Formats: sequence, C-alpha cells, structure tokens
Amino acid sequence: MRKNLLILWALVVMCGAARAETASSAAGVGWLAPTAELRRVGDFSFVSQNGLVYDIPSPGECAGQGAGFCSFMSLNGEWRARRAQMDHSLTMSARTPDARAAIEAGGEHAGGFDDSGWETAILPRVENLPPDPYVDGAWFRRSFTVPEEWRGKRVRLVFLGANYVADVWLNGEWLGWHEGGYTSFAFDASRALAFGARNVIAARVDNIPWTESFDVPPEPYGLIVPYANADWWNYGGIYRDVYLVAEDYSGIEDFTVETRLEGGEWRLTLKALAREETGGAVMRGRLEVCLTARAGAGGQAEAARGDCSAARLDSGSFETTGAEPQADGSTLFSLRATVAARGVSAWSPDNPVEYDLALFYRNADGGTSDARSATVAFRQIEVAAQGPPLRLNGEAFRLRGVNRHEELPGVGRAQSWDDTAGIENDLRLIKELGANFIRAAHYPNHPAFFDLANREGFLTAEEIPVYWFKEGGFEIQRRRGIARQMWLEMIARDRRRPAAAFWSMGNETTGGEESVKFFRELMEDARALDGTRPVYHNVSFSTLWTSALAAGDLIALSLYSGVFDSEEPEAGTARVLKTVRGRHPDKAVLAAEYGIWTGDDEAGDARQVEILHKAQSVFKGCPFLVGSAWWAAFDYHSVRQKTGTFHRFGLYTLDRSRMRPSGEAIKKHFNLNQ
Repeated sequence: MRKNLLILWALVVMCGAARAETASSAAGVGWLAPTAELRRVGDFSFVSQNGLVYDIPSPGECAGQGAGFCSFMSLNGEWRARRAQMDHSLTMSARTPDARAAIEAGGEHAGGFDDSGWETAILPRVENLPPDPYVDGAWFRRSFTVPEEWRGKRVRLVFLGANYVADVWLNGEWLGWHEGGYTSFAFDASRALAFGARNVIAARVDNIPWTESFDVPPEPYGLIVPYANADWWNYGGIYRDVYLVAEDYSGIEDFTVETRLEGGEWRLTLKALAREETGGAVMRGRLEVCLTARAGAGGQAEAARGDCSAARLDSGSFETTGAEPQADGSTLFSLRATVAARGVSAWSPDNPVEYDLALFYRNADGGTSDARSATVAFRQIEVAAQGPPLRLNGEAFRLRGVNRHEELPGVGRAQSWDDTAGIENDLRLIKELGANFIRAAHYPNHPAFFDLANREGFLTAEEIPVYWFKEGGFEIQRRRGIARQMWLEMIARDRRRPAAAFWSMGNETTGGEESVKFFRELMEDARALDGTRPVYHNVSFSTLWTSALAAGDLIALSLYSGVFDSEEPEAGTARVLKTVRGRHPDKAVLAAEYGIWTGDDEAGDARQVEILHKAQSVFKGCPFLVGSAWWAAFDYHSVRQKTGTFHRFGLYTLDRSRMRPSGEAIKKHFNLNQ
C-alpha cells in the first residue's frame, strides 16, 4: 500500500561484530542470471531449477503415501551464525571464478572452518526482529549426518525461504545460488554428501537493502525485487524450513491436478511427468491414482465418498503425450488422464471437504517404486464480465476478504512445518470476522499457510513482490528475468494447493509499454503452468489510468479515497469504480485494498469504522465487483512507519489480543453479504 509516511531510520545499520567483505573487481562484470526456467515435455509444462524438476516436496509427502519411497530429514534447529557486512555488488555479480574466490575469501564456506566463536542460532529465524533495523548479510553453518542407506539416491537440499541472495556450500563444495527472498529453492546434494559420515552445510545470505526513493536506483540496488522501500519489514536470514529429501531417480517428477464441473458432474484431470533411468522412447512403468475422502474433512465428509476402487485409474487410462531423452541417459515422459469423480462433494467455504490423492509409479516388474500425494478440493473458479462476476462451482459467489502480512508476534516472518500454531490462530481470528478470502500480501507465503487455509475454508490470492515498480523497473526485470523466476517458482510450488485461487503479478505499479509487455508475458507463463486460476495485478488508487490497467483476467484496485486524498470517501470510491467500469466493461473488478490506520484512540477507531462503512455501502451497489479485501487483518511492522515500527491498520492488534471496533463492523457487513 502506498502510505504517504516518512522514513524513521536509515535502512542499513551495521552490526559492530559483523565481518566486512572487501569490494571485488569481479563486481559489475555481469549480474546474476535466473536459476529457474520454464520447460515442456509433451503437454506438460514445468519449471526446471538448478538442473532439477522444480517440485518442492513437503515433509508430509514422505510420511504419508510416500512412506518408504522418499526419506525426509529436517535441518531445522541449531546452526552457527554470524552477521557480515557484505559487498552487495559482489553478491549480485555473475558467479565467475573471480567472484567465487572473493566470496569464499574468508573461508566460511569450508567444511573445516572454525565457527566455534559464532553464535548459536535456532533456525528458522529472522535476522532482524523489530525494532532491530539491521539489513545486511549473515553466514550460517551446520553439521549433520545422513544414513548410509541414502547412497545411490537423489538427495535434494531444500530451502523454503532465505532473503535475499543465498549461496550454499556442502562440505566445501559450492552447490549454487538463489535470488529471491520469498520463493523456495533446492539443490541436488547427492554428489557432495558424505553418506554415513559428518557433513557441513554453509550458507551466505545477503539481505540487500531497499532504497528510500520510489525511482529506480542505480545498480545493484535497482536490480532486486522489490527495489523500492516497501511498506513491510525487510526480514533477513533463513526464515523458513531447511531439509533433505532422498528418493529414487526413477519415478514421478511432478504432477498437476485439475477439477472441473461438466454437466453437473465433476471431472478430474491429472497430468504427470515421470522419469525412467533406462531411457527409451516407450515408458516401461505405469501410473495409478487413488482418491479417498479425508476422514472428518470439513466436519462432514464421509470415508465412503470417493472410494478408491471407484476412482482408481488403471494404466490404460493414462495417455503418454510426450517423451524427451535427457543428457544423463534417462527419459522424461509426460502423461495425462481424465476420470469422472462420482460421489464427491464440492469444496466451499462452508463445506471445505478435502480428498487425498495418491499417485503411484509401478515399475516394469509391477512393483511400486514411487508414490506422491496431494490434497484435492473439488472446486472451480470463474470470472466473467457479464452476469455474476465471480462463480464458485457454477454458482454466484462474492469474496468477503482481508489482507494479511506473513508476520507473527515474537517471531516475525519465521515460519516452519514444525510449528503452525501461529498460522492456525490467525486463520481462526479471520474466520471469526466472517471472511472467506485472504489476500496473501505481497509475496509468496510459507506453503503451510495455503494448506491450512484450504482446510479452514478460505480462498487466497498469492502475489510476487513486484511492488511499486516504475517503468524502468519493468525494463530491468524483462532483461534480468528474476521477477519472472519468482512467478514461475510461486506457481510451480503451489499449483497443487487448492486454496491458491488467484495469481497476482504485482502491487500498485506504474508504467507504460514495458509494464504491459511484462504482465502479458507473465500471463502466458501462468496459462502454461496452470490455466485454472484467474490472474491479475493490483493498481494503485493514485495511478489508475496506466496502460496496463486491464492486463489481467480482472481488474484489481487499491481504493483509498478520503484516506490519501481530500475526496469524500464514499463519492470518491464510487467515482473510481464507475470510471473503471465505463472504460473496461469487459472486466470484473476486485477491491483488493481499502482501509485506514487508527491511533488506537476513540477518534481513530471511529474513523476506521466510518471508512469501512462508506466503502462497503458503495461495494454493495456494484454488481460487477467480485468482492473486497480490507487492509489489513492484523497490524504489521514496516520500515516506512513514522512513529514506532508498526502500522495500526488491523482489524486486530499486532499481538492479536484485541479485535478493534472495525472488526465488529466488518463482521456485520460480511454477514449481510452471505
């Protein structure tokens, strides 16, 4: 959100104990390249990252249907850590031999490096919990042992989130880098591991500062995403799970699940990408799929629904749509199958029924050698310009929403599969408001958020942090491809998560033809990878008439009339919506943001309620509106806050201890809109 607030403190404050890197002549010879790309075999589109098919498995996959076929080892817990004042130009430089040598000059990457003087850090954690203003780098190290039984398997080293550029070494061997603070990444660690022995992992993480100006800054600061001083806390460090996953080389690499309603009957289409080490143009193994109702899902599902015997697909149901030989002698096969799913219940916020899908790879001998699983929700989302602007499962539906930053009291953005209680509590509090939609602003969240949101009956919108971009920023990103990489990684990671109902390409950007080209290119990628979810980008209330306004399946708006301008709130909101509809009658509209801060005094609380009432009164008279999302569900920390370190926009306070009067007010509106 564009808050016209002053900056309280300088963005970079260096820690006295931090080691400073020396500037390198390697910087500036070329910038980091993307580590992910879009690929296609047959009719199956997927993302390749660091030479791996980008499909980030969760711990539950190895404990559920994958038990016995993949092994999981958490690397959360005790690490050694030390802050470091880093050369950001070196961080952003292409990894030439000279750049690598400069990065490794201190020896922190080496297996035998003495880190006994470093602090003990319990990961995941953020490096700069508010009010700590530190925005710079840190080194992290940890030792561990993997079982001898893993030898001969492919072992992935997975990071769910590290901000902003991470370089990773295993036993002194450099595995690679990843740019982007909110998307997940993995490396093939198989060759660098010592099986049945001690291993040492080292990570250099540089949280490059944002700039105070809205204009595109000089390199390297203008290269990152986001580059502007965004309106949330710039948490650094390794703040999400780190783990290892071991699996056979042959088996299921990736798959997608699509549910759609045809003539009152649900159809399930499954696409898969399988690898066979033996190579050849014909796949020797086969796939089978089983669908069962999750016990107690939504409190209403029955185990007999979606019985496995009724929903199983035999090998003849899968059509091979492509085969591609690989450099290592293996072959990738794409397969597709569609089946009628009889007797299943549709997912809705009032009836969030979930099903467990298990996909099995049977080898040429008929034995099962791989298994994958996914949560399936039978739901279909459609937007339209005429008639109901939004349909869920063929019926008119309205989004009753809020925005939420990924931030919890006491831990900031640190999230883990090991402890989801904070996310669960947030979802419970949002549910009390009567909401059915959460905009996960303004970056991909931990995957546990989307899994739990689906279970609790929420649709969500997921966004990449293309935030407050100007035309020059779009030009840079169309050249560099890093924002596109984030887009590919976000969709590829979460396209099997039903709660992810909308993809958002950015927030409150301005620009001309470069922005239009950028959004069109991202929409093409989304169609290739998914094609089942509406795509949009949110437009600022102050820059509504950009040429990119309608570059999406719907138009999303930030509406702050009477908050950041002098216009009367009700009249201003109505004017904007009427003008947008007049110019783009072929587009449905989402009020993606509206709201105002409070000083936690009687006058501030009353003003918040007034703004809410006036906006909702306008929304009710807009038949082309798919819904709205209040900014925000909870107070949140921001580097742009003038007094203190956090914004008081929330329906709930920062510590979640109190619902404000605005929360009670929105409950009444949401109940009326059901």
